[in-house]
Amino acid sequence: MGRHISVFRTFLEIDLPAVVASGTLSLPPVGRGRRRLRALRTVLDAFSQSGLPDRSAAAAFLEASVSLAPGLHLQEMCRIWLQWMETCGAAGADDASADQACDAIRNVNRALGRPPRVDLLERVFRPVRRLDRLLTDRWTEYLLFGVESRRAAVTEPVMLRCEAAWRRLRQQTAAKDELDRLWLRMRHRYAIRKGDNEDADRTARAWALLCRETQPLDAASLMLQNLQRLETLAAGEEDGDAESDEVLQLSQNYLEILPDDYDLCVARARALRRVGDFAACKELCTRAIGIRPNAYQAYSVRSNLHFLMEEYTNALRDAEQACRLAPDQPQGFIARGFVQLQMGGYEEALDDFDRALTLDPQRLDAMHGRGKCLSLLGEDREAMVCFNRLRRLMPEDPDIAYELADAMFAAGFLDDCLRVCGECLALDPTFTEAHVLLAVAETRRENDGLAFEHLERALAIEPDHPFALNEMGYLLHLQGRDGEAFDYIEQALDSFPDFTEALYNKATILYFQGLLDESYDLYEQILRTVPEHVSALIGKANVRSQMSDLDEALI
Repeated sequence: MGRHISVFRTFLEIDLPAVVASGTLSLPPVGRGRRRLRALRTVLDAFSQSGLPDRSAAAAFLEASVSLAPGLHLQEMCRIWLQWMETCGAAGADDASADQACDAIRNVNRALGRPPRVDLLERVFRPVRRLDRLLTDRWTEYLLFGVESRRAAVTEPVMLRCEAAWRRLRQQTAAKDELDRLWLRMRHRYAIRKGDNEDADRTARAWALLCRETQPLDAASLMLQNLQRLETLAAGEEDGDAESDEVLQLSQNYLEILPDDYDLCVARARALRRVGDFAACKELCTRAIGIRPNAYQAYSVRSNLHFLMEEYTNALRDAEQACRLAPDQPQGFIARGFVQLQMGGYEEALDDFDRALTLDPQRLDAMHGRGKCLSLLGEDREAMVCFNRLRRLMPEDPDIAYELADAMFAAGFLDDCLRVCGECLALDPTFTEAHVLLAVAETRRENDGLAFEHLERALAIEPDHPFALNEMGYLLHLQGRDGEAFDYIEQALDSFPDFTEALYNKATILYFQGLLDESYDLYEQILRTVPEHVSALIGKANVRSQMSDLDEALI
């Protein structure tokens, strides 16, 4: 961090011992004059520490300076600057506080023109006072530039003022890199505000080239802001292909400038995962882990990649590593939660999602996972509460509307289920699962005609959708059309051979057709997979009773 504020050492600083040695400034003959010189040096030390995240050292230097010799103009300027830096966050400051700081700095500068107090020691202290005024005057424009360049809402007039100040200041200081960094950050914020992606890209590249030798840890910061902004746009758009392509291209270009930057590798890996280039994504995650083995982000991305590739053991291993490396970050717990959810560990997954939400209560993906766990654990009312909260936060997301409707159906709120399903289809008329859920709900309400309509729409959208095929078969069976029903169920099993509910419906049809042995074998197959499948247990008992094996049927 010391390099970040080196401008305070080189810009407008007068080497006090050298000045005295040259004879251009005679040391006062009394101790108080020497103390004032030390006080000025200590103020410069305070300025030099003001760019650090913890400004307690800067405040201590300023306090020490005041204790040596109070009343210096430079001390007041430093006090204003430290107060400003405390109020200015990473995203910049609002216009009101920026204007207030600029006015305070100008007021100190205007006070330089007032005649000094006349006393018997004025001749003794006059050289030090002159030096104080000189330093304060020279600091004024730099501090004004520092305040203006940190405004959150950068407007064109502010840009023009700062550009003129930046050009003047570059001619006066050897610390051009520090001035350039302030200027580039400001230009980048302005480009983002205007939506000028090209200028944001140019500024990020210039920043990286400027920082990669002196501040390598900060070199990729503006590049990452560009990529994160485009990723957010891509995630928010129904068709974010253009933004995804731009992220891919920019991340490749940025890695050519900073090939060993961990965060850029992770950002590009996320982009590759989004477009489905799993091999390249995995390679880049492994490369990032090699660069920084004790960072968790690449493990989280690779865990999600393994999850998408249905490599659940590998996904779980990477997620657990992410949790171990960063127990205070939610990403690893969310990744592990979804793996546990897929592997049937619903209670373990729920614990992970709860842990993630404790760390970050606003994580929507953790809320979503928690709702699914509650639903699968039979906690339908709690699942409804969870999805209802998500729905308020994401009213335009059809997936959340569907999950809420499904929880309502499981909890027995059929009217609410139908209403929310309708809202889901208003957002996305091609949402197949919503049509199927509507059909199931209408069947429960004995509205077979409406159920048929919804299933026909679902199969028109996805002809091989196994759930729609199975429900159509079940509905036809209820109407006594077992031949047609059997065909639909066979189609469902062709695409999903282990589909338990389709196997159950097939066994039931075979039972009504008098094919007891085939029906019995299917019930047995279901119970080997799901031993507590109540309907299959009842079906098996019915078959045994029909086969006159009453003792086994009772068991």
